[in-house]
Amino acid sequence: GAAKSMYKFALDEKHIGYDDTPQFEYFDSVVEDDKIKRSVLLQWELFSLMFHMEQKYWKRIDPDLPPAKLQVCRQFALYIQMQYATGARMKELDDLRWKQITEPAHVHGPHKDLNKDIYIPQSKTRRKRTFTAEITSIVNQIKQVHEDCGIPYDPEGRVFVKIENTPKVDEWFGREAVARFLKRMLKECGLEEKLNAEFPKRTITLNSARHYFATRAIVSWGWDYKLTSAHMGNSAQEIENRYSKHTANILAGEKMKDIGMNQYADY
Repeated sequence: GAAKSMYKFALDEKHIGYDDTPQFEYFDSVVEDDKIKRSVLLQWELFSLMFHMEQKYWKRIDPDLPPAKLQVCRQFALYIQMQYATGARMKELDDLRWKQITEPAHVHGPHKDLNKDIYIPQSKTRRKRTFTAEITSIVNQIKQVHEDCGIPYDPEGRVFVKIENTPKVDEWFGREAVARFLKRMLKECGLEEKLNAEFPKRTITLNSARHYFATRAIVSWGWDYKLTSAHMGNSAQEIENRYSKHTANILAGEKMKDIGMNQYADY
């Protein structure tokens, strides 16, 4: 108990990073080795969620929605999009500044216009890193929101700001507000009812976006744990421990088409 208290103090004071903290094991505890810690959306479900937000807050705008409230909702929607596009921690997005978003250094040709580099100076694990993500359209929409609200561009300024009748450029909404917005969007687009009807039930939270990104990177894009860890800021061992079972389930499902009578299902 004393050792854990010392490590917690050192972690809180930022003398060490999360990966420097040992994971204490107890003889009388059962390790939930097979537990999937976070539910994630399927790809088509994510598209459905994004399409709903796009239609609601950019295409078919409720005329009774006050202008300030519209911009708040647009920012919430763009925050969620940024989560899924980058796999970044919420703390990293909460504190993101414009100077941290730059042109991609290692992407060339027409792809350069679609991507941006994001520099994270200090993370939960003390790892400084720069990663590339397909976020140009999201960044441009956030800039448009700022312009519509009369917020001047400032390299030191926040990317996500607290928009009320008078924007508070040095503040951002609490995560509870964004979480409530996400829950409402899931309900409106019909996903919440579908997820609740499943067994076991899937519960989607804000942090599900980071897990979705890791799963997609490993399963669909073929990233190994080391590459995924470099992008997301965890150690490769932590990425493997956290996501290997979930990704193994998905990969096994995709490989079933090559096993037994599944090979002849199309006939």
